[in-house]
Amino acid sequence: MKKKGQLIAGLVVLFPLVFFLTMAMGSNNMAITEDTLVIEGAGGLDIPLNEISKTELIDSLPEMTNAGSFSLGLVKKGNFQRVNDAEIVRVIKNNSTTWIHLFTDRQEVYFNLSADKDTEKFYKELETALTKE
Repeated sequence: MKKKGQLIAGLVVLFPLVFFLTMAMGSNNMAITEDTLVIEGAGGLDIPLNEISKTELIDSLPEMTNAGSFSLGLVKKGNFQRVNDAEIVRVIKNNSTTWIHLFTDRQEVYFNLSADKDTEKFYKELETALTKE
């Protein structure tokens, strides 16, 4: 009977852990609505297009340390602190090595999609949407 109770307790702890790790490790969906950049999934956020002051496509991240975020292997999601200037920035890293770096009045955000070509395509869509603003 004691082993059954331990098994149930283990499952109660293990199931949520596996569930949240699976959610965090999943790719984020990106979309541009009429007036907002929407990043769905773990670490996601909504950014009004009129708050974006600058965007750039970059090939690597600056060196960063964890600042209350999720980081496991290649996946990074949440707030990180840049080593060179101690600024807190938002990072949503999936699997590609190409990054969209954008600036708003409140924060800097680095994000990408699962493949470099998808990140580059989304960057072009974002640039087009920003020129309409």
